[in-house]
Amino acid sequence: AANVAANAASLGATVELVGVVGDDDAGATLRELLRGYETGTTGVIEVGGRPTTTKTRIIARGQQVVRIDREVDNPLADRTRDAVMEAAQRAIAECDVLLLEDYDKGVFDLPMLAGLIEAARARGVPIIADPKERHFFGFAGATVFKPNRREIERAFGSRLPTDAAMLIEARRRLDVENLLLTLGADGFLLVVDGDVVRQSPSIAREVYDVSGAGDTVTAWTGVALAAGATVLIMDTGAPPPPSVSADAHAGCLSFEMSSGRRRIIVNCGHPAAAGRVWRRAARSTAAHSTASIGDMPSSIFASGKVSGAWLGELVLSGPSAIRAQRDEAAGGTQISAGHDGYRSRFGIIHERRLRLSSDGRDLVGEDLFKATEGRADAEFAIRFHLHPDIRATIEPDRRILLQLPNREAWAFAVQGGEAVLEESVYLPDLDGPRRSEQIVIHGRTNAQPRIGWSLACVQAARQPAPAKSFQMPEAPRR
Repeated sequence: AANVAANAASLGATVELVGVVGDDDAGATLRELLRGYETGTTGVIEVGGRPTTTKTRIIARGQQVVRIDREVDNPLADRTRDAVMEAAQRAIAECDVLLLEDYDKGVFDLPMLAGLIEAARARGVPIIADPKERHFFGFAGATVFKPNRREIERAFGSRLPTDAAMLIEARRRLDVENLLLTLGADGFLLVVDGDVVRQSPSIAREVYDVSGAGDTVTAWTGVALAAGATVLIMDTGAPPPPSVSADAHAGCLSFEMSSGRRRIIVNCGHPAAAGRVWRRAARSTAAHSTASIGDMPSSIFASGKVSGAWLGELVLSGPSAIRAQRDEAAGGTQISAGHDGYRSRFGIIHERRLRLSSDGRDLVGEDLFKATEGRADAEFAIRFHLHPDIRATIEPDRRILLQLPNREAWAFAVQGGEAVLEESVYLPDLDGPRRSEQIVIHGRTNAQPRIGWSLACVQAARQPAPAKSFQMPEAPRR
């Protein structure tokens, strides 16, 4: 937990750590190290007769050979538990995010976890939970639940499920808002609102020691939510090989965007429980927040009765020449990407540029349609699917105002075209499809080869209500 606190402090957060250490040299050293990170330690309780957890790593030629742990993982004594809970209450009353790091060292029990989560939710404070085995199913109500591959496999007694429906069911059983799986070299897997958003691969780096990498993910996620960070995810990948493409979507260059915990721009998603017609619709380019040409998907799917029945609706072909470049500058981050999924059918390359300001309050986009032969011309539609919680209205100046449940507001504007509101559907909800809306820009590639647009935050979110008086539940007496 101290490593997570140090990571969060390094990212610029003001951190208050709550936990226990022993009345020993290791405890004193730990406090001194935390002070070096300017981390608050008033919630760190000293316990006599209980040693500070110490890990000794034996390293040979840059690799860990063995680790020796010195620890006591018995449940806390009643008096110590009460002191930890009181310190946690004080911290929750003033915090912007709550990080719960469980290492099965005896600090947490189920009533304590329930009380901490309830207290944070009463203030609208997001909760990031990093579990271990003992209380794996005790974090109901967490905003982000972040186990690694081994932890979730042990908890469910099986290999990591790869089927979307199984992952959605895992999130339901855990009763958490978002399930974030860290998969080591395989990157991340995120399940949001019943939707398997994406498996994001890692980028290989040669490092001396990977210990604590999961702690870094926890800290970064927590600091991002505390700051109300704008998160943007863009699909710049090619379709998978046909043999494993039965569930692949034609969403190249689509993006999703959220502000803090609130999702704004989404894709229609993978249906949590729906028939073949809904699944086919969800895989089309029109179900994604990107441009489609000629009302066709950017990938070609097998649709014959025989092939569909025996093999599934595989991706037969799709974008192959995909380029993507990310540039960091003082003013923000820019992604430039393009794909050739429409070249063979329409002689057109679709390019997209997105630039997000460093404060996350302004997104500027540009969609370009470049003819590869002569003056190729076709109808296009650029779609921005809105999460069902977003209320959209067209203003007199033709901007589209997007209002979030927390009263935050964003304004969408177009240069070189006109945006309209149309019906959409949000598919991954466990209760079935939900009505939603989409912003759509229609045009022809020859007459409007460039469409510029922007999305700017015009009203900040309402601040959480002041903390209410809350009584933590008592642990069972031993």
